[in-house]
Amino acid sequence: MSQKVKIQYTVDLQDLHVEVRRLTIKALDTLKEKANDCSFDKASDVLSPKMIDELDDVRKTLAEVDHALSEVMEIINSYLLFRNQSSTQAPEELNSESNIDPNVLAQRLNSFKKMMAAQEAPDEDPD
Repeated sequence: MSQKVKIQYTVDLQDLHVEVRRLTIKALDTLKEKANDCSFDKASDVLSPKMIDELDDVRKTLAEVDHALSEVMEIINSYLLFRNQSSTQAPEELNSESNIDPNVLAQRLNSFKKMMAAQEAPDEDPD
């Protein structure tokens, strides 16, 4: 089995259903292709090394498809969580950052600057 690497990429929210459908169809097509490629028939010797190889290959494909479908489920679950959070959050909560008093922001910024300056100042030697 080949090595895997986890990647992230961005999809517009309006295109998410297209991407989920594409990933699902790809996984299911892989499964169908593997099922069609199996040369097992009634005349095959099921107690043979060839059968072991075929079954092992099918199991590897099943694992790949299972992993792909698991990732699709994660995407769907994340979307549903996002949608539920967005719909339950009040509009005033969404804009709470813009409702902060500019004077309070200025005070916080000055405090932060002083803290950063104090951390950057070299320590004095106790000689």
